[in-house]
Order: sequence, then structure tokens, then C-alpha cells
Amino acid sequence: MSPQGVNKDLQPLERSELPDSHPVATLAKVYEAVLQELFEQQLPAWEAVVSRMPSSVLDCSLVMIPVESDGYIDYEIIQKGARLPKVDPNEVAGWKYYSDSVGPEFLRERLLEFTSCTVLKKYRITKALSARSSSLNIHVYRGIFPMYFKDYAKAGIIIAVAPVYAEVSETTAVA
Repeated sequence: MSPQGVNKDLQPLERSELPDSHPVATLAKVYEAVLQELFEQQLPAWEAVVSRMPSSVLDCSLVMIPVESDGYIDYEIIQKGARLPKVDPNEVAGWKYYSDSVGPEFLRERLLEFTSCTVLKKYRITKALSARSSSLNIHVYRGIFPMYFKDYAKAGIIIAVAPVYAEVSETTAVA
């Protein structure tokens, strides 16, 4: 069952359907390993996930926390990847909220997806066309991973986005 107005072009996937070396699959493996150590319905801590993750996964990720925006929800970007697909690094520097980074035709759906993952405490992997107008013809794997951010005392998300052909070459975790 999908809410009305949600794009059916987002193709849900299982982690096993992605190449093991893809950044989204790598993040999912780390996330699942951290989940194994927690009680049911607990969110993994950001620090526990990032300490086990290759740094190149963060390069294709946005780390965000929910905030109020004009009475509705938006996500404040607290960390920006240096190599987001088809995104000019100078453009990324100007982003403060997720609504700054995506076309209006995708915003409502993406915010609903992020909030659903956070509230349901479940990650989601999809294959989609890029939500960026400059790269609408690029297929990407996307992963939305809810976690707890101790420094902000709230749940937030990491969204990893990379073209389907992307690979993680190193296995070194972030220090």
C-alpha cells in the first residue's frame, strides 16, 4: 500500500539485489551489523555506524535531521558528501535544508519517504531516476537509513545516493 501521490517509479530493492561493492550496499551491511547489537526498535547511533563505514560512502551521502519549516517538516543537512552524483560541489555548499537540494516535483515524496523511514525505524533501498533536474536520466541506487544523533538528541537519516555502477574501493572505516 502506497500513500496517494507517491511516485511508483521508485523501485524498492533488497540489499541482496545490489552489488556488494556499491556504496548503498556497503552502508546497508554496516547498518545491519550495528542493528544486530541493539534491542528491537532501537535506532543505531550515528557514531556506531560511521565508525565502521568506509569514508567513500560518506562522500555520496547527505546526513540530515528533521526540523520545522513553516509549520511542516524539512531536513537540515548537517553533513554533505563531496561526490554526490551529478552535483557541483559549489552548489552543495549553499544547501542548508533538503528542500534546497531537490526539485519541487520530488520534494513532497522525498520528505514523506524520509519521515516514514524515521518513524517506522526501517531503512529503505530503491532504484530511481535521479531527483536532480541536471541528471534526470541517471539511474541511482538510494538508501535511506534512520539513526540516532546524540549531539542533536534526535533521530535523523543518512541518505546515500550513487549511480548504479558506483563502487566502494576501500574497506577502511572512518576514524
